[in-house]
Amino acid sequence: MRGGICMVGKRFAQANNPYISDSYDSSVDRSYILALDCVNLYGYAMNMSLPYDHFAWMTSEEVQTFDIFGTTPDSPQGFILEVDLEIPPSLHDEQNDLPMAPEHLNITYDMLSPYSKRLCDQFQLKNTLPAKKLTPNFYPKKNYVVHYLNLLFYLQQGMILLKIHRILVFSQKPWLKEYIEFNNKKRNESNTATEKLFFKKLNNAFFGKTMQNVRKRINVRGALTQNVNQRLLSSPCLDYFEPINENFTLFKIRKPNLYLDKPIYIGFCVLELSKLRMYDLYYTNFKKYYKNSCDLLYMDTDSLYLHIHTKDVYADLKRHFSGVLDLSNFPTDHVLFDNTNRGKLGTLKNEICKPIREFVGIKPKMYSVLYGENDCKQAAKGVRSSTLTKITHMNYKTVLTEESKLRHMQYSILSKKHVLETVVQNKTSLSAYYDKKFVCEDGIHTLSYGHKDI
Repeated sequence: MRGGICMVGKRFAQANNPYISDSYDSSVDRSYILALDCVNLYGYAMNMSLPYDHFAWMTSEEVQTFDIFGTTPDSPQGFILEVDLEIPPSLHDEQNDLPMAPEHLNITYDMLSPYSKRLCDQFQLKNTLPAKKLTPNFYPKKNYVVHYLNLLFYLQQGMILLKIHRILVFSQKPWLKEYIEFNNKKRNESNTATEKLFFKKLNNAFFGKTMQNVRKRINVRGALTQNVNQRLLSSPCLDYFEPINENFTLFKIRKPNLYLDKPIYIGFCVLELSKLRMYDLYYTNFKKYYKNSCDLLYMDTDSLYLHIHTKDVYADLKRHFSGVLDLSNFPTDHVLFDNTNRGKLGTLKNEICKPIREFVGIKPKMYSVLYGENDCKQAAKGVRSSTLTKITHMNYKTVLTEESKLRHMQYSILSKKHVLETVVQNKTSLSAYYDKKFVCEDGIHTLSYGHKDI
């Protein structure tokens, strides 16, 4: 299973936007920063044809004659393949922002750039490696399991199919479409945030049920007597126990019988098709039109932050991208306002409608966006919201440019052995260290692992 992609592509960008008069420089090429969010991405994927019956492995003869280019999204049969793939070096520069076929990569210290090694040593982070992370890369793919529509897209973008190991064929149809569209319609008609969230959760909850790992389920038992203690301690299903006091012990007991009754094949296909949508939006639309004038700054599952060099990005969006954009959240007097695609699944909506001045992306889930007069949108994973309010956009820039880290005192109320206590942490709130990509010496530009220039 591969979830959503979260990574930083280019760690700093400053817009030269004529609509921001106090920072615009007419002697320099114009550039713009966009923050785009895909409307109900998983709902979009669940709206497509999904497996429901007649699962079977293809014979070796059928595998040899299988033609991936003869398949269609709405065909009655779908396929999940196990393949070997590679990306030719000639495409490494073109696809460095977002290489095809992302996979979980075991990132070791030797793979890091000199920049990242220096910070890893300075911050004493060697004990965090190796680390397994989902990251797009250029390494050859061996025994890569992929949905047939994703594979078709990857091959159309230049990937080379080396070998097909096996193919699972199944019957498919858009059997969830009516349910998803009903929830989406009700969500668009809702007048309160609670109602909107309710209908969004109805879709997400269904998806979550298809992904449940029943192997992680446990029973929690309490023991008050010596006899019960001994019986539970001798159980072959014992996972962990914790004495609460001298008279009471809690036991985590694994379930003796597991029923693998969750349709994880649906969850797999939804995850694959959602990534396909994001790849398609980026490469078939923005990268195809702007080519090298478009950089991917940041991606987080259903979000794209882009740095685009063009004369007027707003005119471009209106003229060339209106079919894939939901422009309904712009002010009604804005040149881009359009209600045509309001709430349409799989379209891109502007997260920030005001002109964006700067983007600083230190690592996944740790970024700052400066927009409007001096408004700021920030994220720092693991940092409490009360602490985040003390961190400024300039702090992010300083940490990045000075290759440093920032610490804050963080107060939490935690429960340990069912006893509440106040914990004070001197937590690292920001850190310039980043290991999901090969960071160049300027600390801003990056190369995907496996790139020909590394």
